[in-house]
Amino acid sequence: MGRWGQRLFDHDQLQCWALNTVPQIAQGNPYQAVDIAVRLLESTPEHIQQFWLRRFHKEIEKCTKADLGAENPLLKMPADVLPISLEVYNKVKASSKSSTNNSTCKPLSTSIREKLDAGLGAQLLALHREYDETEPAIPLFPHNAKYCLIGLSAILMTYGAHITAVDLSYLRQLVPILTCTDRYTIPTNDSNFRLPGKKQFLAALDHYQPGTMRSFTQPSCHGCGKVNQDIVPEGKVLKKCGSCLNKYNAAWFCDVNCQRGYWKTHKRSCGASLAHTAIGLYSAHHDDGVEMFSYPGQNV
Repeated sequence: MGRWGQRLFDHDQLQCWALNTVPQIAQGNPYQAVDIAVRLLESTPEHIQQFWLRRFHKEIEKCTKADLGAENPLLKMPADVLPISLEVYNKVKASSKSSTNNSTCKPLSTSIREKLDAGLGAQLLALHREYDETEPAIPLFPHNAKYCLIGLSAILMTYGAHITAVDLSYLRQLVPILTCTDRYTIPTNDSNFRLPGKKQFLAALDHYQPGTMRSFTQPSCHGCGKVNQDIVPEGKVLKKCGSCLNKYNAAWFCDVNCQRGYWKTHKRSCGASLAHTAIGLYSAHHDDGVEMFSYPGQNV
């Protein structure tokens, strides 16, 4: 399992659990599947984006054929080298239609939120809670079900979908149960929260408002987990640590108090990357074999 940063989805296993819920939400709608994938992948290293693009290739192909034209050069590229980029995704999103094919098109984020609020979100949360409470733990990955539930709830918060007070309380009680590490761990044993990711998720629960979208891929404060939308009303803005040279693992802080409070932990990984190699265990993503890919960040 490879990690490139310390936020919630800066880890291929955690990202996998979230992305595997996409078909349950999209329910065959390729536009919605692509939109959810975009929001989860937008700050992900290119090699991992390419892997997931291959998984979502059929959905993207449907969108591009329908709205960008069969002669689009994107479609002539082999699936295994088709580059994933926000530009491509943005074209898909910009040309997308609502799942009802009405003449009046809604933004994808609105149609997804309405679908979740119509009962699908509550149904999926209930199913994943039941799975968490009843399924026996896997020895090497005892908290798989819990992370699946966290990934699903993060998607719901991404779209501002409704989450009941009972479910929010359940999630708050769930997080302390999970193992949390604050420094580099051997990749094969690394399927846990990093401390900034844990704080990021808890801050999202604390600031949750139905109908308000929230990003889990934009910078968050390593000290308190807040994002810019939480602190701008206070006259603050997130700032990157000036000494961090790692593109994906740079620390961000909302003020000097959070920076000082987190320095004891952060100083171990501040500066340049220690190495540029990580292992992606694609068997964890239901593919056969192990694939090597490289990105800066082994000291995360």
